[in-house]
Amino acid sequence: MLIKVDTTDESLFKAKKKIAPGEYVFVVAKVESKTSGKGNAMVCLELRCQDEGEFKGDAVYDNIPVTKKTEWRVVHLLLSAGFTKDEISQGVDISDIKDRYVRANITIEPAKGGYKERSIVESYIFPEA
Repeated sequence: MLIKVDTTDESLFKAKKKIAPGEYVFVVAKVESKTSGKGNAMVCLELRCQDEGEFKGDAVYDNIPVTKKTEWRVVHLLLSAGFTKDEISQGVDISDIKDRYVRANITIEPAKGGYKERSIVESYIFPEA
């Protein structure tokens, strides 16, 4: 079997590492809608760090279930991506956030359930009205 990869994607040639806790600017590199194990809609994001320095280009993944309990996280993501309250109230096609910039606070989630510790989005940062 011949395996071909996109060698123009420089991130493939860097060791994967955790992004240290702090506030960073990211571009939404990938976004898709999936169904969670509990049957809820879920927004799945790949965010790429845009800050200059050692973490530039590194990824953080965020999966946000869309439920009444967690819809605030979706709203904060959309506000951080530059959408207005009026636009959000009209409904936003989640694919429209691809390639937008967001600001997020990153923290480290401890290892659990056989998974290694990892960088996660603690919160999205947005200008308050």
